[in-house]
Amino acid sequence: MSAPTPAPPPNRRAPGLAPVKLRSSPSLQRLYSGVVLLLALLPLLAFLLSDVEALPAALWLPVWWVILAASFWNQRRRGQNEPTALSFDSGGWCLHWQTERRPVVAIGEWLLWSWLQILQFRDESTDRRWRLICLPDSASSDDRRRLRVWLNMGRWRLPS
Repeated sequence: MSAPTPAPPPNRRAPGLAPVKLRSSPSLQRLYSGVVLLLALLPLLAFLLSDVEALPAALWLPVWWVILAASFWNQRRRGQNEPTALSFDSGGWCLHWQTERRPVVAIGEWLLWSWLQILQFRDESTDRRWRLICLPDSASSDDRRRLRVWLNMGRWRLPS
Protein backbone atom coordinates (compact mmCIF):
# COMPACT_ATOMS: atom_id res chain seq x y z
CA MET A 1 0.00 0.00 0.00
CA SER A 2 1.50 3.33 -1.01
CA ALA A 3 1.52 6.51 1.05
CA PRO A 4 -1.18 9.06 0.30
CA THR A 5 -0.25 11.73 -2.21
CA PRO A 6 0.52 15.03 -0.47
CA ALA A 7 -1.91 17.81 -1.11
CA PRO A 8 -0.68 20.57 -3.41
CA PRO A 9 0.42 23.79 -1.67
CA PRO A 10 -2.45 26.14 -0.98
CA ASN A 11 -3.03 28.79 -3.57
CA ARG A 12 -2.42 32.18 -1.96
CA ARG A 13 -4.64 33.94 -4.44
CA ALA A 14 -7.15 36.24 -2.75
CA PRO A 15 -10.67 34.79 -2.72
CA GLY A 16 -13.38 36.73 -4.46
CA LEU A 17 -16.18 38.69 -2.87
CA ALA A 18 -19.54 38.24 -4.54
CA PRO A 19 -21.09 41.57 -5.51
CA VAL A 20 -22.53 43.46 -2.56
CA LYS A 21 -25.67 45.18 -3.82
CA LEU A 22 -25.82 48.86 -2.84
CA ARG A 23 -28.60 51.42 -2.96
CA SER A 24 -28.82 55.11 -2.13
CA SER A 25 -29.37 55.60 1.60
CA PRO A 26 -32.59 57.53 2.38
CA SER A 27 -31.36 58.29 5.90
CA LEU A 28 -28.13 59.80 4.54
CA GLN A 29 -30.16 61.96 2.16
CA ARG A 30 -32.41 63.11 5.02
CA LEU A 31 -29.36 63.92 7.17
CA TYR A 32 -27.81 65.96 4.38
CA SER A 33 -31.09 67.77 3.72
CA GLY A 34 -31.45 68.59 7.43
CA VAL A 35 -27.92 70.00 7.61
CA VAL A 36 -28.51 72.17 4.53
CA LEU A 37 -31.82 73.43 5.97
CA LEU A 38 -30.15 74.21 9.29
CA LEU A 39 -27.35 76.08 7.54
CA ALA A 40 -29.94 78.05 5.58
CA LEU A 41 -31.97 79.03 8.65
CA LEU A 42 -29.17 79.86 11.11
CA PRO A 43 -28.02 83.09 9.38
CA LEU A 44 -31.65 84.21 9.04
CA LEU A 45 -32.27 83.53 12.72
CA ALA A 46 -29.07 85.39 13.67
CA PHE A 47 -30.21 88.37 11.56
CA LEU A 48 -33.69 88.43 13.08
CA LEU A 49 -32.31 88.31 16.62
CA SER A 50 -29.70 91.03 16.02
CA ASP A 51 -29.92 94.80 15.66
CA VAL A 52 -31.00 96.66 12.57
CA GLU A 53 -27.32 97.58 12.12
CA ALA A 54 -26.76 94.09 10.75
CA LEU A 55 -28.63 94.99 7.55
CA PRO A 56 -25.49 95.06 5.32
CA ALA A 57 -24.65 91.55 6.51
CA ALA A 58 -28.20 90.44 5.69
CA LEU A 59 -27.60 91.32 2.05
CA TRP A 60 -25.34 88.27 1.91
CA LEU A 61 -28.20 85.94 2.83
CA PRO A 62 -29.39 85.42 -0.78
CA VAL A 63 -25.82 84.63 -1.86
CA TRP A 64 -25.54 82.14 1.01
CA TRP A 65 -28.84 80.53 0.03
CA VAL A 66 -27.77 80.21 -3.61
CA ILE A 67 -24.55 78.48 -2.52
CA LEU A 68 -26.51 76.09 -0.29
CA ALA A 69 -29.06 75.40 -3.04
CA ALA A 70 -26.26 74.63 -5.50
CA SER A 71 -24.64 72.31 -2.97
CA PHE A 72 -27.96 70.57 -2.32
CA TRP A 73 -28.63 70.19 -6.07
CA ASN A 74 -25.11 68.82 -6.66
CA GLN A 75 -25.55 66.24 -3.90
CA ARG A 76 -28.89 65.11 -5.37
CA ARG A 77 -27.38 64.90 -8.87
CA ARG A 78 -24.42 62.86 -7.61
CA GLY A 79 -26.79 60.48 -5.84
CA GLN A 80 -28.28 59.48 -9.18
CA ASN A 81 -24.91 58.20 -10.44
CA GLU A 82 -23.97 56.02 -7.47
CA PRO A 83 -22.65 52.49 -7.98
CA THR A 84 -25.16 49.69 -7.52
CA ALA A 85 -22.70 46.99 -6.40
CA LEU A 86 -19.16 46.42 -5.13
CA SER A 87 -17.12 43.27 -5.72
CA PHE A 88 -13.59 41.90 -5.53
CA ASP A 89 -12.39 39.36 -8.06
CA SER A 90 -9.20 38.50 -9.92
CA GLY A 91 -7.20 40.47 -7.38
CA GLY A 92 -9.00 43.78 -7.93
CA TRP A 93 -11.96 45.83 -6.76
CA CYS A 94 -14.84 46.59 -9.12
CA LEU A 95 -17.69 49.07 -8.87
CA HIS A 96 -20.82 48.11 -10.80
CA TRP A 97 -23.48 50.34 -12.31
CA GLN A 98 -26.60 49.26 -14.18
CA THR A 99 -24.79 49.01 -17.53
CA GLU A 100 -21.08 48.97 -16.77
CA ARG A 101 -18.40 47.69 -14.45
CA ARG A 102 -15.20 49.58 -13.65
CA PRO A 103 -12.05 48.36 -11.93
CA VAL A 104 -11.02 50.63 -9.06
CA VAL A 105 -8.19 50.86 -6.55
CA ALA A 106 -8.67 51.06 -2.78
CA ILE A 107 -7.31 54.32 -1.33
CA GLY A 108 -7.21 56.13 1.99
CA GLU A 109 -8.42 54.86 5.30
CA TRP A 110 -11.63 52.90 5.71
CA LEU A 111 -14.08 52.99 8.58
CA LEU A 112 -15.61 49.60 9.43
CA TRP A 113 -18.18 49.67 12.20
CA SER A 114 -21.14 47.36 12.61
CA TRP A 115 -23.62 50.09 11.57
CA LEU A 116 -21.40 52.17 9.25
CA GLN A 117 -18.80 51.38 6.60
CA ILE A 118 -16.99 54.12 4.67
CA LEU A 119 -14.84 52.89 1.79
CA GLN A 120 -12.78 54.98 -0.63
CA PHE A 121 -11.80 54.02 -4.16
CA ARG A 122 -10.19 55.65 -7.19
CA ASP A 123 -10.93 54.85 -10.81
CA GLU A 124 -7.51 54.60 -12.47
CA SER A 125 -8.75 55.39 -15.97
CA THR A 126 -10.57 58.62 -15.09
CA ASP A 127 -8.86 59.40 -11.74
CA ARG A 128 -12.30 59.91 -10.24
CA ARG A 129 -12.66 59.18 -6.53
CA TRP A 130 -15.60 57.32 -5.05
CA ARG A 131 -16.57 57.32 -1.37
CA LEU A 132 -19.07 54.60 -0.51
CA ILE A 133 -21.02 55.19 2.69
CA CYS A 134 -22.89 52.06 3.75
CA LEU A 135 -25.55 52.68 6.38
CA PRO A 136 -28.08 50.04 7.50
CA ASP A 137 -30.47 51.11 4.73
CA SER A 138 -27.77 51.14 2.00
CA ALA A 139 -27.56 47.37 1.64
CA SER A 140 -29.15 44.27 3.06
CA SER A 141 -27.95 43.24 6.51
CA ASP A 142 -26.45 40.06 5.08
CA ASP A 143 -24.49 41.98 2.41
CA ARG A 144 -23.21 44.52 4.95
CA ARG A 145 -22.17 41.75 7.37
CA ARG A 146 -20.46 39.78 4.61
CA LEU A 147 -18.57 42.88 3.42
CA ARG A 148 -17.56 43.90 6.95
CA VAL A 149 -16.33 40.42 7.92
CA TRP A 150 -14.49 40.00 4.62
CA LEU A 151 -12.74 43.37 5.01
CA ASN A 152 -11.91 42.82 8.70
CA MET A 153 -10.26 39.51 7.87
CA GLY A 154 -8.08 41.31 5.30
CA ARG A 155 -8.57 38.67 2.62
CA TRP A 156 -8.27 41.20 -0.16
CA ARG A 157 -4.67 42.01 0.89
CA LEU A 158 -3.33 38.53 0.06
CA PRO A 159 -0.94 38.46 -2.90
CA SER A 160 -2.43 37.08 -6.10
